[in-house]
Amino acid sequence: MVRKPIEVVKTQGMKLKRTIASIVLLVAGTTIFVSLVAGQRIIRIGGGGRPAGNGSASEEPAAPDLNAVQPIPPTPEEAARIADLIEQLGSTRLVQRDRAMSELASYEARALTQVREAKSHDDDEIASRCGLLEEVIQSRQGELFLASRRLNLTIDELNTYLNNEDITPLLSILRGRAQAGLVPLWARVFARLASRPQLYPSAELCIEIEGTTGYGQAIARAARAPEAAGSARNLMLLMALLPPGEPADTVEALTQLRYSVGEGRGLEEALSSALDFRTVYPAAETLAARAGRPSALHKEQEGADEVRTALALTMTSACTEAELSAAELPPPGEMSPILLNTWLSLLQRSGLDTAIGTAMQEVLEKKADTRRISIVAGYFADTTSVATVIERFDSLPFEAQLSILDAWWLRPREVKELQPFLIRLLRHERTGIRVESARSLGQYYAHSTAKALLEAALNDSDVAPAALESLAAMSDLLQPGELQSLADMLPTANLLTRPLLVRILVDAKQPDALKPLLAEWRKNLPRNELPMAIQVLALQPETAAGAFARVRVSVRLGNYRNVETFLLQWLDQNDLAMTRSLLALDNEPGFDLLREIAQDPNDHQRLNAMCALAAGGRDGDLAADWLKRLAGEIKDPLDTGIGAAISFSTSDAAEEFRRNTLAQGIDSPNIGWVIQSVLNERSLTVTREELLGVLFDTPENAQKFAGSWDLINQPLPPNAARNLATALAFAQGQNLLSQPGIALMLAESGIDILNVLFGDAENPTPSDTLQLYTAALLGEPERAREIVKNTPMQEDGSNYQGLMIARAWMDLLPAEDSKRLKLGVASDPTNIFGATLRMQQARDGDAGALRSLLDALGPDAIRFERGATAEARLVNQRWGSPYMDSQGVAEAAYLPGITPPRLTVGQLHPLFEEPPAANWEDWWAARRALLEFDEATGKFTFTELP
Repeated sequence: MVRKPIEVVKTQGMKLKRTIASIVLLVAGTTIFVSLVAGQRIIRIGGGGRPAGNGSASEEPAAPDLNAVQPIPPTPEEAARIADLIEQLGSTRLVQRDRAMSELASYEARALTQVREAKSHDDDEIASRCGLLEEVIQSRQGELFLASRRLNLTIDELNTYLNNEDITPLLSILRGRAQAGLVPLWARVFARLASRPQLYPSAELCIEIEGTTGYGQAIARAARAPEAAGSARNLMLLMALLPPGEPADTVEALTQLRYSVGEGRGLEEALSSALDFRTVYPAAETLAARAGRPSALHKEQEGADEVRTALALTMTSACTEAELSAAELPPPGEMSPILLNTWLSLLQRSGLDTAIGTAMQEVLEKKADTRRISIVAGYFADTTSVATVIERFDSLPFEAQLSILDAWWLRPREVKELQPFLIRLLRHERTGIRVESARSLGQYYAHSTAKALLEAALNDSDVAPAALESLAAMSDLLQPGELQSLADMLPTANLLTRPLLVRILVDAKQPDALKPLLAEWRKNLPRNELPMAIQVLALQPETAAGAFARVRVSVRLGNYRNVETFLLQWLDQNDLAMTRSLLALDNEPGFDLLREIAQDPNDHQRLNAMCALAAGGRDGDLAADWLKRLAGEIKDPLDTGIGAAISFSTSDAAEEFRRNTLAQGIDSPNIGWVIQSVLNERSLTVTREELLGVLFDTPENAQKFAGSWDLINQPLPPNAARNLATALAFAQGQNLLSQPGIALMLAESGIDILNVLFGDAENPTPSDTLQLYTAALLGEPERAREIVKNTPMQEDGSNYQGLMIARAWMDLLPAEDSKRLKLGVASDPTNIFGATLRMQQARDGDAGALRSLLDALGPDAIRFERGATAEARLVNQRWGSPYMDSQGVAEAAYLPGITPPRLTVGQLHPLFEEPPAANWEDWWAARRALLEFDEATGKFTFTELP
């Protein structure tokens, strides 16, 4: 029997379907007939046979269509999934049927054989949908083919809408016509909109139509799209604001986006984003989602399964031992470092400290590699009592010991137990242990600590550099005899210890102890010791060399951490020659040389010599002449630069000049020299308050000096503070939130930030996201809450991100969402959200919050990286002792950086029982480990050690 060609069968089949559909419509009103029809099975015709008999000899079977999609054998796993999806086509739930059909279409040729077989399925719904699926697969645009039919569009029309730059018309169609089951189309939409604010309202529309589960599947698909790769961070943020309904989709999306983030930071950013989903899903579901949703249609990236598992562990806020056991993770010794780190972190969050101790024992017994031992040891140190760790310390491998010391450096605890142990370790047989102990002791400000470090510096050449560096911030605890013992080290000190010795003696203001060094420098001052010499000489500005040095260190450091760093950068060969010349002369001949140079208009050191004369008080008969030259009465090659010398002068003429300049106001061409005099503490008659009153008398003037941290790092007069806030709020290129130090200072200054932003408006509405954040962060809480609450969401999504974050900050979202988003945006203590939250927590007595804030804005601007992993590693060198690699735990988990402005000492005064020093950064660094909160006084203090 010869069958009809496939094309004829299809045509007749389609005609028959349309005929049946017409008949059903005609009799739809007849209830009895409908019920009778509904009770009977529909008879489908798959193709009729030809009548028996002789046919035409020329009638042959039609040639196969070479353009038709040919079946491709699926893998056993794919075949099983396809069979399951075919059965779902008969589900009682329309959404499940549509989603199954969409997923089947994505298998394309691999599903073709099974789909064709299912056309004869006993379930009419399954058979009917498989007939349509065959057409979909043959169209080669399966997912879009289904979507176009559901939206009553042709495939060409849908493609046109998707390819348009403006995708708004398609969104309108989706809003009006869409039903659940268009996940692939939504994925295409999200990929197109990933870089636009329309992404957010589109996601809400998708959730409304598809539910959170379909939305999550669409996000997971979009994360694979090449066109979304450049906006991977936007998709991560979208997921944080609107979490997918299933944790598996979240894990899959983050896994794919991890490969889209450039600069080698994909894994760190994915792990960081995973923190935003803690508390969103139950622990058991999150751990079960560690397999994600890998696509059979895409090649897996190497290590993707491991990333999925690490993300699932990071997303889990806490779990039970049984839930973790059900995840069937490999033993700790076989885990990769990243997986081991996230697993141990979950154990710590869950309070499963015993499991961490067991893991420590297991990696030791199985002789795991040093990297894994180091990682487990760090968590062991954090979760086990200090006494227990000390008891086991000597039995642990060297790498584990180093990791424990690193953990205690980062997170010191039980300090009365820990400090004596660290002091004992200064006599350990291993050099690396002694060095790390000396470094850690630098944050235990106490006489016993200073004594131990001094002994190590004097008697252990390998430890001396680390011991002296830690001792530098405790120089005030050293007795005169102890300081002299350090001075006695100078003749034999090496390149590492000599600068540290000089720093300690300079900070302790011990010029007499430094006299032998000066005598040595008079004979020969090496180029590499010039910065040290300048600092030592500046202790005695009454001498010629000291006056010259005083001028060189009287600088605003700006982005430089300290004077040493600045001097290393800016001192040149001319400074070396000048210093050598002045050291070779006695005091009076030295000033005579300075005067001679100051009067030579062609000497390139003339201005430095003039400044030195002024700093040494030897300009009394010269100042009047300098002022004439500055005014242009006498032509001078230095022109207005001569004002630098006048800024150091304390003569009557210079003081009168400053008063007159200040009276002229900010438009005076010489106002900069008055500012320099005040900042260098060389003005006797113009106070800082008077100067600020002129510089910040209007918002326009305040804008010009808003970036000068040296001017505003102390409490501002009320009018100056308001004008500064106004300038930052409205000046182009400025904003109130760019520098946490300034923002916190203004928030605590007593000015009404909301009045600055909105004046007397009856219904204040932020004009942009920046104003929204400023109101939420710096405004009076109750009024700010109402402003944020009443701010409308823009239809184009332009303020969606900012408004959602502001609402979360003001607790206007559901409690769990508000808490989750608030912690997410405040994870970095160096941004305004992180600094504000930690300051609030510190006022409530949270020592950990204050420590992280001061670390971030303190001496080394220590910045913790969310999701960062690290390891301790001691490196042997051919000559000398081993040293700690710069990628050790302490340094890899924290990034040093310098971004002033930082916190002002005035902001710290209300928090501490002991007033912080003006140079609060070093004051804090020496006491960091001892921080504790005194419930009785409601202030922070420091643990007292002997």
